[in-house]
Amino acid sequence: MTDSMEPRLRAALDAEVRAVRDLPHLAEQVVRRGRRVRHRRRGYAGTALACALAVLIGGPSLLGDGDRRSDFRPAQAPGAALSPTAAQAVARLPIGPPPGVPFVADSVLYDNGKPLESFGPVAAPVTATRYGILVVQHGSGFAGANDYDAQYALVGGPVGYRLLATGGPRGASVSPDGELVAVGLESVKLLSKDKSEPRTTVKIVHLADPNKVTETRVPRGSRVVGWYRNGVVISEPGSGVTWWRLGADRPSPMTVEGHAVELGGEHVLVRVKGNCTRAVSLAAPDQVVAEGCNSEGRAITSLSPSGRWALREDGAVVNLTSEGLDGPVLSWLPSQATWEDADHLLFVVERTSDEGSLPVVIIRCAVTDGRCEVTDYEAAEGLTSRWDIRLGDASRWSRTAR
Repeated sequence: MTDSMEPRLRAALDAEVRAVRDLPHLAEQVVRRGRRVRHRRRGYAGTALACALAVLIGGPSLLGDGDRRSDFRPAQAPGAALSPTAAQAVARLPIGPPPGVPFVADSVLYDNGKPLESFGPVAAPVTATRYGILVVQHGSGFAGANDYDAQYALVGGPVGYRLLATGGPRGASVSPDGELVAVGLESVKLLSKDKSEPRTTVKIVHLADPNKVTETRVPRGSRVVGWYRNGVVISEPGSGVTWWRLGADRPSPMTVEGHAVELGGEHVLVRVKGNCTRAVSLAAPDQVVAEGCNSEGRAITSLSPSGRWALREDGAVVNLTSEGLDGPVLSWLPSQATWEDADHLLFVVERTSDEGSLPVVIIRCAVTDGRCEVTDYEAAEGLTSRWDIRLGDASRWSRTAR
């Protein structure tokens, strides 16, 4: 934290924490591992505690200020951690369900907060499907360069392990009905003994039968962004956006200006000149729903899976629909937050105590009202950096569709 921020945070949190009845052996409970913290809304969750949490989470009904803002930032930069006083406030947050997205912690893959059988070096979880967890696995010789031997695979499903595609990862997205996955792949084609050619392809794979594959070559460096209706949106180098409709031989251009970054429902997040971003309606690409620039600290950083919410870098939650109000201003939210579902974000928080670093925790916050809780996952001893945990993305397919 900055020098100016730390004293103010300590003073505010200390004042509120002193108003709360101390819990027996709190320090031991925070430091001791091998036990979960299960203080589920006991008697200390009264008015004084609510005020202390308001300082932490920026709860609008508790702060009572007009813009529903909190200046608290749990971790402003890589390696930053909560002070002991703030860590105590985190310890007083209620405990909620395990994370609703798959994640990797200490090279172990978790689903619903429970570890799965080891399936080799999982680089990162992508998302959950009805057939298992979609993951990226590094190739055996991976050393930080282009990983042409990386693999997209399903793990933990009915068949345990299922290889889908091999090549350098260039984005992946599950279709709205949950039956297909589109993956972008970098590869090198050997043209002759002394000549090779890098290329990028997009493959659509049937999750139930990976032998059913459709593929098309795209400009090198293209990336799968997501699904829109019955086709795949592809971001090409520069500012090209194309749409590969199922059944078509080639992708066709979309009249979307900018570099596509992410899809959320009927909206696409695009990066345009001047370090600015826009949320654009795919149904009417000339309609800019929301926009902002880095120079103003108001650039849009992500879209919710449903496309209802846009998250700005200043923590503002913008409602992209014509109905309803904007969400709270989560000014302390770290940039690495990921969507758990349509209305919740997850992020990893580092903590310290007077004795040193504590295992990280995964926090869940609602974008509708800014209220937060600690997910019911216990990090192992030694997992003290936010980079020790890699969170997957929310499922952007309908669990009821078949």
